[in-house]
Amino acid sequence: MEHVKLIQVGKTVSSGKAKPIIKLLGNALSDYGFRFRELVTVTCTADTIALKAIGVGTEVYLNHVADIRKNKQHLLEVDMQTTGINPKLPTHQLCLTLEERVLTRFNYKMGDPLLAVFSQGFISLKKIPPSVLGFDDEMQFKILSVYKRTRNNIDLPFIDCCDDWIQSCGFIGGQYANVTYTDKGLTMSFTPTSHQLERVKNGAYPPQINVTTLKKKNKVCPRLRLAGQWLNDIGYRVGDTLLIGYKSNLIVLKHIDLASLVSLI
Repeated sequence: MEHVKLIQVGKTVSSGKAKPIIKLLGNALSDYGFRFRELVTVTCTADTIALKAIGVGTEVYLNHVADIRKNKQHLLEVDMQTTGINPKLPTHQLCLTLEERVLTRFNYKMGDPLLAVFSQGFISLKKIPPSVLGFDDEMQFKILSVYKRTRNNIDLPFIDCCDDWIQSCGFIGGQYANVTYTDKGLTMSFTPTSHQLERVKNGAYPPQINVTTLKKKNKVCPRLRLAGQWLNDIGYRVGDTLLIGYKSNLIVLKHIDLASLVSLI
């Protein structure tokens, strides 16, 4: 059975310059046949990156290197990354990294959303055109998961966005965000305002939320939060994937059905 997840082209900084990077980490690699030191061929087009496990060791390399060069492919090796907050108790997980030299050649940019499809010994990374999901081409993107909030021993979905990019869109702590709903509430659009609307009854779709603040890494960032039974009622579940598109004076949050997205692209 395939495993599908939404990822993004990330950012790394080298010599003071930001560069695109993709890191695939953890159990999904081992679950689908990618071992430590596994050699992986990389085949790129403008909209798809195909990663194929070919084996481990020098003999495997010698058997494939001529074809890799002939087909103008790239070759990667699965590595091990050390993670964990406590340096005395590190954890280790498999890591497969695609760096700038591969990505920029085919115009993969920092922030691009990708659909990652894992099958045995093979990973497909498909670029998602913004128009497929109804996003504006001018937007930048963030991926978010629906969190869990427990009230009266009941677990409910909780959406929490807090970072500098929210302020860059014009949202200011202590003011408000007007909210409009489409797709039966599975798409929400936020616009900043200093004018407070009349409160609605508990349980209704809130037409406005407060922009609060939270201190992160010695900075105070604006924060957008949505919580309550009403989120559960319209289809949000803990762990669901959200894609956020943002630009000046607009944030669009969209609930992503990964299975449906596979057929769209």
